[in-house]
Amino acid sequence: MATDRAKPKRGVMMDIFLEDSVEKQIKEIQKVENLQDERDVIYRAIQNYFEKVTKSKMITGSTEFEKTNNTGFDGEVDFSHLSNILKNIETDNLIERLPQNDIYGLDGAGIIWIFHNRMLPVKFSLLCLSQMILEQNDPWVDLDDLKKYVQDSAQNFVDRFDNFPDIKNNFGVTTGFPRSFSSIQNTDGSLDNDKTLLSHYRSKKRFSEQFVGRKLRLRQIQNQRMLSEGYCIGGACFEMDLIHAKSAYKNNKEQNPDSSSKIKERIVVTLNERGLKFAQLKNNLMDFVYGHSATEPVKIFSDDEKNFYLNEILPRFEFENDFVRGLIKGGTIESSKYLKTVFEEKYMEFLKMKFPDKALPPHMQSSVTFRIRALVIMARLIEFGIFKKKPGTKSGPYILQQT
Repeated sequence: MATDRAKPKRGVMMDIFLEDSVEKQIKEIQKVENLQDERDVIYRAIQNYFEKVTKSKMITGSTEFEKTNNTGFDGEVDFSHLSNILKNIETDNLIERLPQNDIYGLDGAGIIWIFHNRMLPVKFSLLCLSQMILEQNDPWVDLDDLKKYVQDSAQNFVDRFDNFPDIKNNFGVTTGFPRSFSSIQNTDGSLDNDKTLLSHYRSKKRFSEQFVGRKLRLRQIQNQRMLSEGYCIGGACFEMDLIHAKSAYKNNKEQNPDSSSKIKERIVVTLNERGLKFAQLKNNLMDFVYGHSATEPVKIFSDDEKNFYLNEILPRFEFENDFVRGLIKGGTIESSKYLKTVFEEKYMEFLKMKFPDKALPPHMQSSVTFRIRALVIMARLIEFGIFKKKPGTKSGPYILQQT
């Protein structure tokens, strides 16, 4: 697979003058983005600007944004071939998976992080990773390449729902995915071309970093013992133990712990056994949207996918697993207010038991914090068809469906 660093067969040498301030900016970008050299910074900047220019055009004073080309994930994965590629995968020197409280602090302990608010983006990201592994015929995929691939594929996926407005509105399936240009313009038509593009870029970056994965900055890591462990990873796919990650050289050689050339290191990821299992489970909604099934979906996830969530993913998150089991056992929930009250009471008990010597951060003394976290947990349960909010109501009741 070609990379951004591949040298062109023909080119031109350019001699340009840059002010000191611009040179400092280039070096700062190189450092923050972990790029190889100044050329890499300039090369990527030109690519990004070219993408911006080619994705928009001015027509009669208004901006019309082009749809994403049909590139990237197309809704089909050859799982037989994929399984063969993943058979003999080496799992030495994997990046350690941190507890939620080591990443997010006390308000992330024992629960799926609040911004991982839906599971369809997780499923979608795993399918994109599956396709990239097949395209490269290599189980390990560069994390940055994967994020770009998923961003572009997700935009195409979201655009497809313009042809299925009823599915989009009834199921809310685009929640968590990058916002489309039309969605941004409809929300705030006063935004000019540059601001719309910036908003779209931020939406894509948020999506890929929250769901696909990101390297954590040292200041983001709560547990000080991890500061000397090298790379630490966050993101839904990694935190849910659906992918493996490790560091490697850009030339695909294994990381040399004694090397001082840290700039050459990159993060590579692959599906683990659990991630492959979840990716393989049939999803009729995606099959229909991509044109691989004529059967219109009646729900987002299948029963098999729902059971995988309940039995394979939730048990990794101690409090949320117990809380969800309690909600299912209790049946219909009368209102959002009651849900928040029960969550706050039980979560406070959990934190005091698990972290008796730690003080709660100031923002956790607000009832809004607990309300939002309780509603996000419920949103995922609704996504899997476990609960359903009574039609026409804003705050419940939430009715337990047949499980």
